[in-house]
Amino acid sequence: MEYTPMVQSKPSLSFAFLPKAGSGYTTALGIGYRMMERYDNRKKEVGFEMNYFMDIGNLVKTGTPDPTNLWTGFNITLLFTHGWGLFGDEENYNKPRGVVYAAVGGTYTSGFLGGVLRGSYESRLAKHWAVTGFLGYRPTATLVIGSSNATLSGVEGGVGVGFLF
Repeated sequence: MEYTPMVQSKPSLSFAFLPKAGSGYTTALGIGYRMMERYDNRKKEVGFEMNYFMDIGNLVKTGTPDPTNLWTGFNITLLFTHGWGLFGDEENYNKPRGVVYAAVGGTYTSGFLGGVLRGSYESRLAKHWAVTGFLGYRPTATLVIGSSNATLSGVEGGVGVGFLF
């Protein structure tokens, strides 16, 4: 059976370990939105993803946030994403299905613009639910906030839950 191409949206919530400027990692909550066009009998997907991350410690701390921690203020990560379905000739909503993604993009916040490469695996459950694990790498980029010239780079990872519609 030939499927027509369609656009699929996915809002999601995630928990991530993200690199901090200088060294170390921070734990963060993420809100994301992915919009993909499915083609080739729903076996491939291409589109964009947007994420906002917030340092979990920032939710309970009082006082002035650390200006070198990118994840305490406004930040946005934009990714161009391509996915490959691992479900055979025909997608069956009664069985778990897997999709592998590769993405490239960047993160913007005041005083910082840096790239990110990310790979992920998504397990789709029923017709509308998805659990995603991701692993990424941030090449070295310099923060230009105040007098600080710290750099940010390293591996990132996380897990998220989304709703497909």
